[in-house]
Amino acid sequence: MKKELDSLLQTAEKAFAVELLTMPAAIRKMKRKDLLSKCARARTATGLDVPTDCSLEDIPNPKLVRTNSKK
Repeated sequence: MKKELDSLLQTAEKAFAVELLTMPAAIRKMKRKDLLSKCARARTATGLDVPTDCSLEDIPNPKLVRTNSKK
């Protein structure tokens, strides 16, 4: 079960990394906190005050795992 969850997490992290490549470099290098605050300011400026249930504590920091090459 743990291996399956780890595999699923790695797949999600890879998909997120690919998704980041489609974004401009300035957004890719931006910190999560800055990006979320910028989105919140844009939302209030447009009048879309929809409450979200996402906070910085909910976003996990991905762990970098080094794997051995199979050479």
